[in-house]
Amino acid sequence: MIGLLVLLAFAVWRYTASDLPNAFTTEFPSDLKVYLLGGEKVAHHQPLYEADLLPGLPFTYPPFAGVVFSWLAESTALGVAWKAASVLVLLLVVRAGTDRHALLLTAVFVLCLSPVQGTLYFGQINLLLMGLVCLDFLPRVKLPGIGVGLAAGIKLTPVFFVLLLIQQRRWGAVFIAAFTFLCTVATGFSEVTDAKHFWTDAIFATSRIGTDDNPGALSIRQVLARAGMDSPWLWLILAAAITALALIASRRAPAPLAASFIGTAACLVSPFSWYHHWVWIVPMLVYVYQRWGSLALALCMVPYAAANISAGLFTIPDVVFISMPVGFMLWYTLRSGHAHSSNRRHHRGRHSPDPRPLRSR
Repeated sequence: MIGLLVLLAFAVWRYTASDLPNAFTTEFPSDLKVYLLGGEKVAHHQPLYEADLLPGLPFTYPPFAGVVFSWLAESTALGVAWKAASVLVLLLVVRAGTDRHALLLTAVFVLCLSPVQGTLYFGQINLLLMGLVCLDFLPRVKLPGIGVGLAAGIKLTPVFFVLLLIQQRRWGAVFIAAFTFLCTVATGFSEVTDAKHFWTDAIFATSRIGTDDNPGALSIRQVLARAGMDSPWLWLILAAAITALALIASRRAPAPLAASFIGTAACLVSPFSWYHHWVWIVPMLVYVYQRWGSLALALCMVPYAAANISAGLFTIPDVVFISMPVGFMLWYTLRSGHAHSSNRRHHRGRHSPDPRPLRSR
């Protein structure tokens, strides 16, 4: 606990000494404003994907997302409630991983992690979608795939979690997730005038989301592109390898850690990922804290430090940002595989159905 208090005090000091913008403002977040402008387009039966809704910011989510945002209206209260709901989801995800100092851990993550700060600052939907997906995996009474299906209907990346449902052999949940997703697609076609344009054209245009040379773009493909290795084949090979690693690592992992492995893998292999998409690193960091304590947590947070923390102190290469979860998944896979083999040998030694007879003297 003392270590967390030290981290928290350091973070507060860094924020008070920094002039950089942060999430602690009542100014209406820009990305949330884009969401609501998209909702207005849907409500007035206007094309959703025809033009930018703010300068340089088009609507990039599936049509169903526009339908959902048509139910909301811009207000200061909504901006505050959006951030508060995101922090509440973060707290619940932290509590799913540990009961030790969950409030303090959440405060540390809000202040120190760039994916969390970025999500709150821009009014992004990442944490809320993480909560929706986790309803299918973390509670004692789980949703049967509905969370994954709805989240994928709002933003395509969560469809990756169907792989985890398949690995867990939750075939009913796989079917319900697919059915729920198809229902969101059908709703989009019925309510959004240019839904067909999204599914046949806009979905393939990653340039609508951002450009590869932006340092905030942090999937494997973007990091390779900035390093001069923009090879589709290399990206596909690495994506396949990381997906396989995440699935293997999650086989014997506790539910929060398994979700973290699949979520971070989705960020890694996605054609385009912003740094604030990486909120799935949180359950992994909770595991680090629970197992090794505050110092290990602080070291693992360094690649994901918020700008207000890192400015003027250190700069971390992009390759470290994307490599840390891969290294962690590899370590966990080797560790859990070794432990499983040891347990099997121990089990056979104690309970062999055909023990060797004692030699008579």
